[in-house]
Amino acid sequence: MICVGDIHGSYKVFQKLLKEFPNDQIALVGDLVDRGPQSVDVVQFVMDNSDRIKCVKGNHELMMLEFYEENRRASVGDFWLGAGGLPVYNAYRLIENEQKLVNHLHFLKNLPNYLAFPNVEDEDGRYLMVSHSIAINKDLDACAASQSLFWGRDLDYQDVSNGEWFNVFGHTPLEKPFTTDWWANIDTGACYGGYLTALRYPEMEVTLFKNEL
Repeated sequence: MICVGDIHGSYKVFQKLLKEFPNDQIALVGDLVDRGPQSVDVVQFVMDNSDRIKCVKGNHELMMLEFYEENRRASVGDFWLGAGGLPVYNAYRLIENEQKLVNHLHFLKNLPNYLAFPNVEDEDGRYLMVSHSIAINKDLDACAASQSLFWGRDLDYQDVSNGEWFNVFGHTPLEKPFTTDWWANIDTGACYGGYLTALRYPEMEVTLFKNEL
């Protein structure tokens, strides 16, 4: 299984990554949209390839959904647009087919909060669990309800799964992937001209793809 860090509209480097892993199943840590120039293309591609590519919901999907569900309320818009949503908003305004936005919002709203792959285990029996941010306790639904699974930044946590899963996530950009015995942060700032990270689990093989802005 190939886990991929935050894409943030970086469609070209995402395609470059996928060409290196043509036969693998792909798990994305969320934040398909915002900041980068081609969020619409990223969302459409993930939708069109949902048999091979799975994705969890990120905080930027939440902000985008809130904006449109609140009928573009100014206070919500100021928050989302200022956090990288402006190029996404402008891109959808230029699309004559309004149904495309409706379809994309429906898809993003129905993304899961986390993904568990019980058949993808390491030698210690830890199965792969993918989320947007780190799980701070074993009750993943509670983590989602508190929104820590989307917004949490504190990575100083013990193995909350007690050896059950290996948590791969993104959300907090780093210069290079960081791993422990029980989690890996693979957001390496692709949208800022950094890298889009691919982590093969359980082999723990990392491949970095430079995003040329």
